[in-house]
Amino acid sequence: RSSFRYCETDIMFLPCLQIKLYHPQQSCKGFYGHLPLGTRRRHTADDPLRLGRDTEACAYILLDPRVSHKQLALYAYHIPQSSEMLFTIQNLSQRGKLSVNTSALGYLERMDLPDKANCCDVVTLEFKLAETNLPSLYPVDIKKNSDHNMITATFKVF
Repeated sequence: RSSFRYCETDIMFLPCLQIKLYHPQQSCKGFYGHLPLGTRRRHTADDPLRLGRDTEACAYILLDPRVSHKQLALYAYHIPQSSEMLFTIQNLSQRGKLSVNTSALGYLERMDLPDKANCCDVVTLEFKLAETNLPSLYPVDIKKNSDHNMITATFKVF
């Protein structure tokens, strides 16, 4: 399970989640072409944040024919008598396994994201799309990290 402390923003304190996204051919395929790089977005905590090719159902679109229409979903929740925001990830793809750190998730399998992080050294996950099977990724405040050819995504829940 992952719990996240509140981050100070320009206006208020907000829970946030940061994820690193990786695709072996991301630089040549335009894989992240529909992700809103350099912009901020809000997403309500009562609606799962979905990632995939389906422009109607997914908040973030991935440009790769191997990615499922709905690849993965992130859910935010609280436990009773706690103000901490927790996150769960679910694989929505029948075509491949989603790798979160060293754990693989099959179709409709979920897992809580790792424990305790704060805004400065936020939990980092890598979703790897192998050449033959396809897990995936997702974001809210997105920046390209040229050092490792990865995308860093910060998720804020309102």
